[in-house]
Amino acid sequence: MKFLHAADLHIDSSMRGFTDRGGVSADVPSNPTRAAFVRLVDLAIAERVAALILAGDVFDGDWEDFHTGVFFVRELQRLAPHGVRVFVARGNHDAANVMTHRMRLPPHVTEFRSDAPHTVVIEEAGLAIHGWSFDERSVTRNVARTFPPPVAGLLNVGVLHTNLDGAFGHDNYAPCTTQDLAAAGYAYWALGHVHQRRAIEVDGCWIVYPGNLQGRFAREADPQGKGATLVEVRDGRIVSVQHRALDVVRWVHVEVESPADYDLLQDTMVARVNQAASAALAGPAKVALVRVTLTGPSPLHADWAHRAHDVEHGVSSRLAAGVHLERIVSALAPAPDADAAEAALAGIAAVAERLRQDPVARTQMLKALLDGPQKILGDVPARTLAALGIATPSPDDDAAVGALVEAAVQRLAGRLRPQTPSSRS
Repeated sequence: MKFLHAADLHIDSSMRGFTDRGGVSADVPSNPTRAAFVRLVDLAIAERVAALILAGDVFDGDWEDFHTGVFFVRELQRLAPHGVRVFVARGNHDAANVMTHRMRLPPHVTEFRSDAPHTVVIEEAGLAIHGWSFDERSVTRNVARTFPPPVAGLLNVGVLHTNLDGAFGHDNYAPCTTQDLAAAGYAYWALGHVHQRRAIEVDGCWIVYPGNLQGRFAREADPQGKGATLVEVRDGRIVSVQHRALDVVRWVHVEVESPADYDLLQDTMVARVNQAASAALAGPAKVALVRVTLTGPSPLHADWAHRAHDVEHGVSSRLAAGVHLERIVSALAPAPDADAAEAALAGIAAVAERLRQDPVARTQMLKALLDGPQKILGDVPARTLAALGIATPSPDDDAAVGALVEAAVQRLAGRLRPQTPSSRS
C-alpha cells in the first residue's frame, strides 16, 4: 500500500519576482502551479496510491473566479476511477474564513473539519487518517495536542498545517513541537506550511514537510526539485519515504566571481548558467529560471549600474533552450586601490620580516591572538581551529608558531594583492 503527501500547492499563484522577457513566454508554462498539480495527480494514478493527502494551502487565497475551483475539482475527479481517496486540510492561506467561493467536492474527497481534528478510517488500506483544517487565517493555538489517539491495528497518519518548532521565517501558525507529534503515537505526520522539504524519524514516527509543489520565486529554489512525498507501507509498517520532484519550472542560483572585463564576464556567466541549468533540468523540470549573483572586488563595480542591462541581454541571448536569466544581482565590491594595496603589502612585509627574525615577537603575537578572543568567547577560537583541522600550537613550539604566522601573512597578502583576469580562471 502507498500514499502520497503534498502541501502548499498555492494553485494559480503567480511566479513572483520573474519578469517575462522576449522569447520566454514560448517555453515557460503560463501556469506552472497548475501544471505541477496535474503531475501530482498523474503520479498518484501511476503509483496506484490508496490516498492522496494535501496538507494545507491548496490555494493561495480566495479565488479571483471559479476557474481555479473548476480546475481543482476536475483534476480530483480523475482519481476516482482509480480508487484514490483524497484528504484535504485547509491552511492559513485557504482557511475557512478566507475563502468566499466554494465548490462541491467529489464523494471520494474528504475535507477535514475546522472545529476539531477528526478521523477517517480506510479499512481496506489499513489506514487511519486524522486531520484538521484552519478555521481562520491566524491560528496561534497548539492544535497538535488535541488530535485523537491512534486507532489500534491500523497505520495512523496525522495531517496538520503547522509551524513545527518555531521554524525561522514562517508565521507561527498552529505551532507545535517535534515532541508533541512524536507523543501522539502516529506512524506518520503529513505537514504543510514550511516550503522547504524536511523529513525526520523520531521514535518510529515520520514527521515530514514535503515542501511546496512548485517554486514560485527565487527563494523557493531546491536543487532536487520541488514536489511531493511518496510513502510505501508493508505489513502495517512504513518501509519507504521518497521525495518525487514534480516541478515544471525550476529556480537555480549561480554565483560568479567577476573578472576584470565585460567580455570575459559574459563568457563566464553563459558557461556557468548553462552548466547549472543543465544539471537542474536532468529531472522532470522543463524550464530553468536562473538568478546570478556577481561577487568579489572588481573594476566593473564602478559602472555596473549603467552596463547591467546590456550584459543581461547579452547573456540571455546565448543561453540554451529552456534556460532563462531571471536576474543578475550585483554583490560586487570596488577593486582595491593599487597604491593603497602596495602600501599595505609593504607594511605586512615589514611585520613578517620582524616575526621571522624574532621568536619572542612571534610568541607574543600568538599569545595575544589566542588570549584576546578567549577572554570574550571562552574556548571558541580553539574549537574553531580544531574544526578547520588546524592544531593550535604551543607558544613554546617556535617552529609551529612560525609556520602559523607565515601562513597567516601569506593569506593576508594574497587577499590584498590585486588579481588579474588570467588569475581568476
